[in-house]
Amino acid sequence: MVMVVAAFTFDHPAGVSVAPYLREAELLQAVPDAASRKRDMKTGWVWYDLAPFADAECRVGFSIAFYGGVIREVRIGISHPEFGTGWGDWSDAKEEMRVQRLTKWLKARGYDLGKYPWGEVWADRDVKTGDGNAGIRYAA
Repeated sequence: MVMVVAAFTFDHPAGVSVAPYLREAELLQAVPDAASRKRDMKTGWVWYDLAPFADAECRVGFSIAFYGGVIREVRIGISHPEFGTGWGDWSDAKEEMRVQRLTKWLKARGYDLGKYPWGEVWADRDVKTGDGNAGIRYAA
């Protein structure tokens, strides 16, 4: 028996449902201040950072990428003093802990890491910075 996992959706406290087929215009209508945190990559890709929110003892941040006005990716970051408070106390071990915490955060919402018909759920270290983060990639 194959278990079907619905596409990632999350009701962000800023007032928008992060879900497949979210349109850029819908995000800006629901969260007008997101426009001040817009990063236009000049390639068709546009990123918006939503305000971080408290979840248990951590702060969670979402960056949402649109291509052609349709959501394609969500990057999820998490902060807590145990992961360090700046570059002065950054370490590989703390970033590995961050990846593990993000993996648990996703799993608690019903999303194991892996590929699905609707896209992918991942948690890993950035190859350039070494920072731990997680994300959702929706299939085109």
